[in-house]
Amino acid sequence: MDDPDYWLRYELAAVVGPDATVQSVAQALRVASNDARAAPVASLEAGLAMVPVTAELAARLSADALRARNLGQLSGRDPAAALRRQHLAGPESGFLRLTPAIVALVEAVSVLGTLAYIEADYIGLEGRQAAALWESGQLIMGPRLLGRREPFDPPGAPITVALRGLGVENRGRRDAFLVAGLDRYRTTEQWLDADTVVEPRDGA
Repeated sequence: MDDPDYWLRYELAAVVGPDATVQSVAQALRVASNDARAAPVASLEAGLAMVPVTAELAARLSADALRARNLGQLSGRDPAAALRRQHLAGPESGFLRLTPAIVALVEAVSVLGTLAYIEADYIGLEGRQAAALWESGQLIMGPRLLGRREPFDPPGAPITVALRGLGVENRGRRDAFLVAGLDRYRTTEQWLDADTVVEPRDGA
């Protein structure tokens, strides 16, 4: 690898949940972005799947895009909903890639099943991670943030807590992060090129 920090680096931004629910998130993202190949779904372990959220995908999805694709009911026209989503997607939440439009989609699709949004960015042991969890259209956990200067406590780490909320349990010495298979690749983009990506289903 040309990057000397490659093996020390870990970076991920994704929507995670049960496979069928994540497929619904991906379909909504494809409609909103007007791209039938956008938002590929990657298979995880423990019955989970995820949509890797790249910077490009996040930038393409906005409240205007939702309205343009007849998804205006998700775009946060209600002032209270819009303010809540903006706060959740703001830098104080710990999320750098999450947008109010993605919050709206995850919130809406969570009526079908519990969903998490997770972000991590590490070089070695130094970095940050954040997570939030939705169920039945409501935020039920988070946003939780573990900052760069905070001590790392594996059982209480935001992503681990979110995965437990999705039903992932430790297996022996393997914590929920490893059980779900989130250690398989080092960057969000690698998940897009991986053999774990599932082709869009018919009608998706």
